[in-house]
Amino acid sequence: MQFDSSISSENAQLIKKTMDLYHKGFIEKNIDEIVTRFSYPTFLIFGNTHKSLDNEGTLRNFYSGLIDTLPQDYSYSKVVKSSVKLLDEQNSIVSNIFARYKKDDSEYHRSSALYLLRKDSNEWKIIGLISYELENYIEFT
Repeated sequence: MQFDSSISSENAQLIKKTMDLYHKGFIEKNIDEIVTRFSYPTFLIFGNTHKSLDNEGTLRNFYSGLIDTLPQDYSYSKVVKSSVKLLDEQNSIVSNIFARYKKDDSEYHRSSALYLLRKDSNEWKIIGLISYELENYIEFT
């Protein structure tokens, strides 16, 4: 994970923790872990799908549906590249390239996503997610 120079080591560790736990939840298909990383309302953009979600229940339903669309031989996902930009003391953006792998460890999908995070009570929570084409990856310097 690459952080811009304006991020304190404390914020960097907290942002990394949020993202690591979110990704771990996705790999384990653990909806409880995934939704814990979000604050509401939140928005999600996946291609032509745009959702504004006001509560944990609607986010839980969304991720249940998303996980159900994973191929039978899905094994895990891995963040390949990550860049973080602090917008101010309360808001940051995480830009990721991630890959999804089959049970035989071959890669079957690679994409990019932007995560908007907000700091609340000394914890960073996801307030928005935009999935987009890999070739449009945004790297913060």
